[in-house]
Amino acid sequence: MSQGEKMTSLKIKDQYICNVDEIIKIATSVECPTENAGSLKQTIKDYELLVPVVGEFSAGKSTFLNSFIGRKVLSVAVTPETAVATELRYSTDEYAEVIIDKGESFDCKRISIEDAAKVEKDWRCVRLYLNSENLKKIEPLVMVDMPGFDSPRDDHNRAIASYLNRGVHYVVLTSVESGTVTASMKRQIQDIQNMGRGCSFFVSKANLRSEDDVRCIADEVRDQVEDILGETIEVKSLGKEAGAELGKLLASIDPDSLFALVFKDALLQLIDEQSSMVATKIAALKNDREKNKEAIREMEEAKEKLERKRDRLIAEARSNRYEEETDSITSSVGAAISGEIDRLVDMAMNGANGETISQEINSIVRSAVIPAVNKVSKGITEKISVNFQMELQSYQQTFSLFDNPEIVQKMGLAASQLGDMAKVAVNGISGLAKTAAKKVGAQAAYKSVVGAIGIATSFVNPLIEIAILFLPEILGFIFGSMSKSQQEQEQREKVRSQIMNAIPKIKRELRAKIEPELQKQSELAIEAISEQFNGNIEEMAENIRKANDELENNADVIEKMQSLEKAKADLARLKAQV
Repeated sequence: MSQGEKMTSLKIKDQYICNVDEIIKIATSVECPTENAGSLKQTIKDYELLVPVVGEFSAGKSTFLNSFIGRKVLSVAVTPETAVATELRYSTDEYAEVIIDKGESFDCKRISIEDAAKVEKDWRCVRLYLNSENLKKIEPLVMVDMPGFDSPRDDHNRAIASYLNRGVHYVVLTSVESGTVTASMKRQIQDIQNMGRGCSFFVSKANLRSEDDVRCIADEVRDQVEDILGETIEVKSLGKEAGAELGKLLASIDPDSLFALVFKDALLQLIDEQSSMVATKIAALKNDREKNKEAIREMEEAKEKLERKRDRLIAEARSNRYEEETDSITSSVGAAISGEIDRLVDMAMNGANGETISQEINSIVRSAVIPAVNKVSKGITEKISVNFQMELQSYQQTFSLFDNPEIVQKMGLAASQLGDMAKVAVNGISGLAKTAAKKVGAQAAYKSVVGAIGIATSFVNPLIEIAILFLPEILGFIFGSMSKSQQEQEQREKVRSQIMNAIPKIKRELRAKIEPELQKQSELAIEAISEQFNGNIEEMAENIRKANDELENNADVIEKMQSLEKAKADLARLKAQV
């Protein structure tokens, strides 16, 4: 198969869509609900395999991608102040789209390619649709030109939070002019590793140095990255033929494997859900009508208990200051800055100004907040899940009557994983949830959050933004009063003291903003998890009702049982194929 054939065809996506269609056909044949299957099918259709290109400002990302596209489209003269994430897609009709932040939502506006270079402050990303043969070849992969690590704008930090669990593979550039893995890049690589994403590494601008120099730099970068990742990697060099090297890399990436990594578990879970529904119907047809009616009554009672528990948990969330969780996040931030204090002082002594060091502290805070918030998010969702599971323990025997003895544990496990970014496979930008809420109502939007984005994303993105927005005003004063006449050691101690004195204020300001955000996001998590538990129980009860109707109407039970047994076998066969 040629590269072009490979890249324009995504067999696993087509296969998964066919799999979902078969699940819908099987479920429809035995009158089981297919709403979740339809939602997953649409998500599979819409999902894009994003490949962000990351590195420091002036690492040569735009030149690299221009070489691949075949002409200069991305400006290489862009400044850190005007940098914005740019997605590159194939189209015979060339145009651009900009995603505009409207506060509570995002707007998409079509503009010309030329106007896309005039970046506005409220732009979150730019999408360029280009008639490039190489972009056509790599479909369904979508390249993303990311702002540099050291961009002073908040947009880059937001872009990292937005793309971190959306990118399926990362291309990381280190310029020969830098010659090393900087602290900012190290943190970025660790963030990517924490999300379970793969990376490819290049030394860029190789044509500016001798072959021996480039080889030494590549070896040094390889050693540094291997220390970070704890695994063997390869670092390639990029010179004037950078585009060809990117083409080789992308040809070696299997989009089908990346797509399966994202959706296989979700598809298997859907099959298990449908199998449970079928098993419930079979068991209900084997029971007598009175037993079924009693089970339905108990399930309605269970739902009412869950709703009361939900209301109590929401009331607790609104009064909870989340001191322990907030301490965990702010302590991680404080420890991260303290751990970099010597390097920050060295930067100041070597001429870095306050803005540059603010950018570096900003980067430190961002990388500290992501794992800290993810840990808090997992802890909160696990507690919520356990609370709901405890409410259902007394109904375990009832569930067991319908061939679902482990349904409570399965619901709990699925719910507790919603707070883990690394385990939320099917995801997107948090604005999707807001759009869903406006279009289909709050309750449906909670399902959208659970099924398409994940609670963890809704936790992390707002807190990242909180952390980055107030830092400049805190740090701006640090370097204003440093005197050139002071002795070096005295200067070092003053800078150290100023940065250390800023840490408590950073933590206080962060605390003041994190606490209400945790309350809000916890309330959303409670609603989402409650909706998931209630939805599962309602589906089970509805299947029992349908079976009881068939029993009461003297339907051909033997024929119904045969259909259900066939559906059960078909789902088992399908699961084995996936």
